[in-house]
Amino acid sequence: MEKEKWTTAGENNEMWNGEGSVQGIYVSKKEDVGQNKSNIYNIRKADKALVGIWGSTVLDGRFSEIEIGSEVKVTALGEKESKTGKTYKDYTVEYREVEKSEEDKIDIKDIKF
Repeated sequence: MEKEKWTTAGENNEMWNGEGSVQGIYVSKKEDVGQNKSNIYNIRKADKALVGIWGSTVLDGRFSEIEIGSEVKVTALGEKESKTGKTYKDYTVEYREVEKSEEDKIDIKDIKF
């Protein structure tokens, strides 16, 4: 029997560098992280690597309408200038619901404690 691979909770394999794009399943959100009390959005890529994306005003707003378990694609658009003249990093965030198979659906009453 093959050993199950265990993942340590709270660890990311890597943090996204904010360039290009990252795509995968949105698996969790951590809040109030670090000195700036930022969010981290955790994405599980197709190769099973877990990638963390640091939140920002733009990303927090975009992720606010996305449910955990959705497939997401985040693309960096570079720096933009706001109406007040300040620059900020802009992103396109696309998402879609993932169809779950019957095997993926777990009823809490089926779990033996």
